[in-house]
Amino acid sequence: LIHFDSHGDINSHKASPTKNFHGMYLRPFFSDFDIDLINKLVPKKLGTNQVLFIGDLSLDGDEPDFFIAHDLRNITNQQFIENKQGALRLIADFINRFEHIHISFDIDVLDRVDAGATGIPNDGKWRLAQILEILELISKHPSFTLDLCEVNPSKSGKTKTIKAAQKIILKLLS
Repeated sequence: LIHFDSHGDINSHKASPTKNFHGMYLRPFFSDFDIDLINKLVPKKLGTNQVLFIGDLSLDGDEPDFFIAHDLRNITNQQFIENKQGALRLIADFINRFEHIHISFDIDVLDRVDAGATGIPNDGKWRLAQILEILELISKHPSFTLDLCEVNPSKSGKTKTIKAAQKIILKLLS
């Protein structure tokens, strides 16, 4: 799993400030979740070494502790800028370990200049050109799937945001 986002989406229900499940949905895939019904839906857990986060994550609730305790990896925009080749090598090494990659892409990872019409706006710092460079690398993997979320066409900046989403999908399909 490669998770592009400006949020961790790995809170427990108890510690979530919003109780919005979208901010917790990854947690049951890696650890016991504090809502038994949801926990039962994911009986087999992924190893935390099977996820790579890409984004300048705004962590809240118990997410910071979870990230540290489970040694989750995240590539920030600053790390990418300071050592682009190293970041790309880390991504290549990650994807080459797996037969299949799932890409979970939240459009709010992008700077508002490129995608301002999002569901839960944040100060995403990644520029579209940087993300497309990463996706070019991922697109060479023989087997991947994609979900793309939080494009909100009712908000200001919808045209740029929709075009950014289209470019993301097209980069992976080309």
